[in-house]
Amino acid sequence: MLSEDARPRRLVIVANRLPFSARKALHEQYARAERRAIFLDYDGTLTPLVPHPGAAKPERRVMVLLERLARDPRNMVAIISGRPREAMQGWFGALPIHLAAEHGVWIREVGEAWRMPKELRADWKPGIIAILERYMDRLPGALLEEKEFSVVWHYRGGHPGQGEALAEELFDHLMKFTANTDLQVIRGKKVIEVRNAGIHKGIAGQHWLAKERYDFVLAIGDDWTDEDLFAVLPDSAFSIRVGLVNSRARFNLDDSSEVLTLLESLAGGELPPFVPGSPPGSFPGSSSPS
Repeated sequence: MLSEDARPRRLVIVANRLPFSARKALHEQYARAERRAIFLDYDGTLTPLVPHPGAAKPERRVMVLLERLARDPRNMVAIISGRPREAMQGWFGALPIHLAAEHGVWIREVGEAWRMPKELRADWKPGIIAILERYMDRLPGALLEEKEFSVVWHYRGGHPGQGEALAEELFDHLMKFTANTDLQVIRGKKVIEVRNAGIHKGIAGQHWLAKERYDFVLAIGDDWTDEDLFAVLPDSAFSIRVGLVNSRARFNLDDSSEVLTLLESLAGGELPPFVPGSPPGSFPGSSSPS
């Protein structure tokens, strides 16, 4: 049994909002690079988090941005998400980008079929689902999401205080239930997920990093599952965690709107000028630290 809690552990780097100097260096290195790798999370990174998973369909702005980035022959763009492959295929399958679903359980190269890097079992799901359903009944607004090789309890739509208390109880319950199994219990942003151990975003990222040499690497994500990706990146990579929290990432941005502003400036080749008098580390379009 492996576990990962939402509370930071063994992460000694504090939040560091992307300063203008680093943003300028990022643009300069991007412009000079002959081969670039761009790794992106989806929920909370390219789109705001929403109470119901089905309501997070990508907006046209996101699709246009991804198309522009991917059409540059120097770019390798990959979205590594916890979403099921059906959603990833439906939303992004027509774009010339690489995809990883369920945190790397499924991988799809551009123009190829989905495949599993590692054979996994799913016969454990009924027992876990039975537990999650009991907790769902205790919290109006909670949701159960079943994927091919994982199950997720969402409590963003429930009462905040009651949801956090039940989440603590459920996490402890699942930890005991999955003891001595090859399952991993993950607590993220208003979600608790149970999945097979040994699969994570870091492995998915390594899959593409091993294929060729890149002289520019950018990775952006908003959750603790993205820490596995940040951990395998080269020291020169620009790693960005969305949200002002401790992270292995070198920098932080406030929210998904700042992510889109940054990526659009890369795709357009323009660096918005620094606004005199703005807070340290800020740039046009950013919000004030909360």
